[in-house]
Amino acid sequence: MIKKSKSHWNLLTLGGLLFTSAIIITVTVVLIVKSRDQSLINQRRAVARQVYEQYFTLHQAGNWWLNVPPQQPTTELIDIAEWRQEHISNVVKRYADVSPTTRAIAQAFSRFRVSYSTGSSSIQFERINSKISDEPVGFEICFYARQESDQHPANFYYRREWKAMMVAAIVWPEKVFPALLFHELGHALADKEGRPSASADDDSDSWIGEEVEMHTLEENVLNATSGARYHNEIDRILNRSNARSPEEASLSFTISDLKDLDKILGCEKGGSEVASTMLAEYRLSLGFRYIDSALPERERQEAKIAFYRLVRQPL
Repeated sequence: MIKKSKSHWNLLTLGGLLFTSAIIITVTVVLIVKSRDQSLINQRRAVARQVYEQYFTLHQAGNWWLNVPPQQPTTELIDIAEWRQEHISNVVKRYADVSPTTRAIAQAFSRFRVSYSTGSSSIQFERINSKISDEPVGFEICFYARQESDQHPANFYYRREWKAMMVAAIVWPEKVFPALLFHELGHALADKEGRPSASADDDSDSWIGEEVEMHTLEENVLNATSGARYHNEIDRILNRSNARSPEEASLSFTISDLKDLDKILGCEKGGSEVASTMLAEYRLSLGFRYIDSALPERERQEAKIAFYRLVRQPL
């Protein structure tokens, strides 16, 4: 049996103390950094809330072209429906080559029909001399009036039980409408293909993963409609921010930044409906672009799902 000397035990004890001290110092430093980071996030949240308030004061009056749900056809409503049907078809064709997803959407939805919400159902008006088919032709885009806006969960969304897209009857900015259209058509395509994400619980990773995909699609179409200026502006804000997390990045905008983004996308005269829609997309774009630049590809989807879940919480 080998006996350890007293000095040997002292060395072991000293080594243990040094090791324990190192752990304590490391944990303390980590806690200090986390506390500092959380303090910075809280500061940015407070500033962002003030910016939100300023932004919404610039977008108060909604520009609705349909105030009351229609019950009877009029020449004006028929004219609007025919024009919008043609416009939607042209938009899908024009931006079909933005990405593989937009190409798949354009192939799946080549024909459209415009209807109006009556509150509990939808109605499609036809000219008296039109040939009425037994079965509706084309994917349904249903516009709803200001009077029933409280009945809808969003200004622009895919209504799965109707297999139709619901759209607030406001004047959407020309560069924004295509992006929102492709976003919701993406959900319609996922439903048509029977993807599990289309019917998943709205807090599941599967459902949120589909939202991440469609918001990324929306972002890419916004970049296309703006001639690449959208991504350039988002990246400019990111580069200035020195952010260390997606949330921090998403809270880095100033009121001047939001005005610049609005100008790029022609949103300056949009009402509160446009403002709320675009604020969400601006914030998601900042967070997603941060993740793309900071993480390896294999880690990005999980990080984006976590970030999207965070953004859904009150600021």
